[in-house]
Amino acid sequence: MARFLAVAEMPNLTEEQFRQAFDTMRKWRPERRTWMVKAYCSLNPGKVVVECETPERSSFEAWLRQTGWEVNDIYSIDLIHEAGAIWPM
Repeated sequence: MARFLAVAEMPNLTEEQFRQAFDTMRKWRPERRTWMVKAYCSLNPGKVVVECETPERSSFEAWLRQTGWEVNDIYSIDLIHEAGAIWPM
C-alpha cells in the first residue's frame, strides 16, 4: 500500500483543534483501507506533518480537506528508515 506525507499549517492551531482532527476517526482510520500512521504538530507556528497509508491518494486528500488545515504539499514516500532498517515502498 502507498504512503504519503502531508505538510500543512494552520495559524494559531490549538491542541484541541489538532486532537479534534483525529477524534472524528475511529482508530485513526477515515475509511477501512486508509489510516493515519503518525502525525506531528508544532503548535506555536501552527505546522503539521501527517503520514498516511492508503491505496488512493485521493482518500488522504479528502481527509485533509476536512481538517481545515492549509496543505502546503503532499509527498509520495519511496523509502522508510525505521529501527535500523530501510524499507522500500
